[in-house]
Amino acid sequence: MQPRAPRHPVDPSPTNDTARRALAAAVLGVTCALMPVRASFAQTWATVDVGFSEIRYDGFLASTGAAITPGFDWSGRHAAIAARGTYLRFESGNRSLQGSFLGSLISARWRGWRAEAAADGGASSYADFARFWHAIGEVRVLRASDHRGLWFSASAGRTSFDKDLPSRPLATGSVAAWTRHRSLVLLLSASRAFVGDTQYSDIGVTARGQRGGWELESAVGARFLSRGAGRGVYGEVAVILPVDQHFAVVFSGGRYPTDPIRGSIAGRFISAAIRLRLRSATPEVPTLRLQPDAPHDSLSSSTLTVHRESPGYVRLTVRAPKARLVEIAGDFTEWQPISLARTSNETWGIVIAIVRGVHQMNLRIDGGAWIAPRGTTRINGDYGDEVGTFVVP
Repeated sequence: MQPRAPRHPVDPSPTNDTARRALAAAVLGVTCALMPVRASFAQTWATVDVGFSEIRYDGFLASTGAAITPGFDWSGRHAAIAARGTYLRFESGNRSLQGSFLGSLISARWRGWRAEAAADGGASSYADFARFWHAIGEVRVLRASDHRGLWFSASAGRTSFDKDLPSRPLATGSVAAWTRHRSLVLLLSASRAFVGDTQYSDIGVTARGQRGGWELESAVGARFLSRGAGRGVYGEVAVILPVDQHFAVVFSGGRYPTDPIRGSIAGRFISAAIRLRLRSATPEVPTLRLQPDAPHDSLSSSTLTVHRESPGYVRLTVRAPKARLVEIAGDFTEWQPISLARTSNETWGIVIAIVRGVHQMNLRIDGGAWIAPRGTTRINGDYGDEVGTFVVP
């Protein structure tokens, strides 16, 4: 969502863009989580990014700024919340504060479809003369499986770029589809937005993948049929390198378009940050604790065992004779499939960061169906399928 650039005095340093990208990431993260996730219990995540960015607004000189960006995400079976805030200090000495909130309610499934109602709001201030805010309501219908999904959405609300000017109405419509292959997720989207007398269309492709502990996120889009919001191609890329289960280094850069709804101006950026990532304990539920000598069944019933490897890290071992590929996906991988390494003729394993508490996971052998392996407590998932739960003590 992005109409005409605000006509306010602009310092040639980062103002709202870091917060806008954080909000976009939050929206995408919650959206992806609500599609394939099978969460039956609430999960809570919190992050704090501390870093520096160099931004070149269109028509201005490049400038450097420091930012602190806390974030909070909570997702349950039928609801999700995401919140972001940013404090920016520019080399000019000016400061900016921003905050945003996204809340969603998700219906039960009906013939494979779900409905979602969301509220998106935020506000920002730059120095002592620029104020922005937006308030949006959105309705979405979606259909998802383990490997693909589709959704349609429509939203309406109001936005304001100046406290002395009247707010403007906004309306958007979009359609998107996603597909998953192992740890790679591709999202295709198209949207049309109207903000006051500004209007434009966007199409884009977003990719997210993981190899080892590295995460790569990239997006490429194009704006066209625009009146007052600019045209052209834009794209961003981010690399997340984990240091341990709580710290990661994040590098990102690219070009982003004007966002009239949230008050940012098109520009280019490059940034580096340290991310502190926290996660709350999962509520206790009735389940079986895994033992190293958990019994296994025949070839068709693979077995999972768990060993504490070191503080914060767990070794998962799967007995799967004659398998050529063994993958797991769970709440500790954000439901992205991860391949296990062969450790013997019959076993596969991986050492991965998992916090204490109750976790959910599924297993896939040679690209077949996702199953809840023996050694876990099997429960009905959020989409009518079966998932396995286990406890990390």
